[in-house]
Amino acid sequence: MTINGRVITPDSRLSQFSGDSNILELSTTKRVSASGPVTAVYDWENMEEVEAIVDLALQKIGSSEEPTSVLREYRKTFLQGRPLDLSSDETPIEGDTRLLFIGRMSLWEDLVSEFESIENIRDPLEIKFYGEVSADYGGPRKEFLRLALDEIKERIINHEDGIYSLFQKTDLIATHGYYYAGMVVGMSALQNGPCADFLDNLVSNWHDKEHYTMFKKGLERVGLWQLLEKKPSVKYLFRRRIAKVTVTKLLYLIQTPFHEEGSNRRKLEERTYSAFRQYLREVAAGRKGSMTLEKIMQFITGSAEEPVLGFEMRPFF
Repeated sequence: MTINGRVITPDSRLSQFSGDSNILELSTTKRVSASGPVTAVYDWENMEEVEAIVDLALQKIGSSEEPTSVLREYRKTFLQGRPLDLSSDETPIEGDTRLLFIGRMSLWEDLVSEFESIENIRDPLEIKFYGEVSADYGGPRKEFLRLALDEIKERIINHEDGIYSLFQKTDLIATHGYYYAGMVVGMSALQNGPCADFLDNLVSNWHDKEHYTMFKKGLERVGLWQLLEKKPSVKYLFRRRIAKVTVTKLLYLIQTPFHEEGSNRRKLEERTYSAFRQYLREVAAGRKGSMTLEKIMQFITGSAEEPVLGFEMRPFF
């Protein structure tokens, strides 16, 4: 069949629509935007928009199979709104975000309640913890995503004999908890939170059950399930790994601006830095009680480990 001089085959799939890099043509009649909002509402049915976003990202990625490059390009295509993090302490960041009010003692309940009303999950999350005064330029969001993944592991993830699986809980099915858990796993990977180190193993041991289907639906809403299918190499980022924080790594990650040599302030700064470096070595040797290098990194950056796509700007000390 020929339409406007173009041959259309029966198995026509998504193809880029000329003239707009964010418009894809579906089949022979429907155009699907890759620039529209994606809601978190459970029964939202316009998944063609998510598929369009995934297809557009795959066109940009091309034949690359390098995991971090693929995830970085997909993140660039999927996310809208304000930049995730500061890239310079002199340049403010502006744009749309989704403000969530979260209690540390009621994190899971608040997560589900807040996610139910997110109009566009393509905007970066902005986190406000109850009773805390802070501006979220990336730190509180990273901390929230880390705590949310810890909560998911505790509530729904079973780890036995090297195999990860999902606990089946009727209350979490009734409240769509598995769906929101899957969505958080995807959003964490895209918004510089931790990559869930259980996901690759979980997907490899998948079951055709209701709570698994619900969890998958959450992953699909952010396009992560589709990305893992089309680019299996990305699964490497979601495997359990031992990424120990060392003194050298921590000192390298942290920017330490000094005043000019010979000044009194420079002398004080060097003394302080030397004391900090010595303290880190004491912590690494286990001589500071329960304090760990991971806790120090978490305090400074909001993350207990370096995000797989790195920090936009090295943290300051």
